Amino acid sequence: MLDPGIAFGTGTHPTTALCLRWLDQHPPSQQRVLDFGCGSGILAVAAALLGAKSVIAIDHDPMAVAATLDNAQKNEVAHLVQATHQQRLNLEEPFGLLIANILARPLIDLAPLFARVSTQNSDIILSGLVQEQTQQLIEHYQRWFTITTTQQEEEWMLIHGVRNNKP
Repeated sequence: MLDPGIAFGTGTHPTTALCLRWLDQHPPSQQRVLDFGCGSGILAVAAALLGAKSVIAIDHDPMAVAATLDNAQKNEVAHLVQATHQQRLNLEEPFGLLIANILARPLIDLAPLFARVSTQNSDIILSGLVQEQTQQLIEHYQRWFTITTTQQEEEWMLIHGVRNNKP
């Protein structure tokens, strides 16, 4: 059950659909998940429903945070989903899965943060970019993540990587 309100993320956009399919094929069982740019919370809620131990959902828009919390409540996973509009992350325990379905420029800027809050073998899912931006993003992330797959729907892309042991 999902009410996006005015936030992004109904599940019909190709980038959201790509992320949902990836989550369905790779359930985050007992993992700590970060959903950066959570919008309506659709990916955070899906991760919780698929077995995540906990989910931190972050968005710069307070309306998106409210929508995420509301959707977590509607889907009875509010005890697993913490949403905030601030970028203060609990770094005591690393994330096993990081999801960011946002634009390419912020994805590039966030690479060092994502590397810092992950450990070796953490998965990362990046989406919100078009095919022409994929190679630049892969090249930027290869310092910290081994890119294992890319998927495409229409002109939109998803990149999956695994955190390597490089600093």
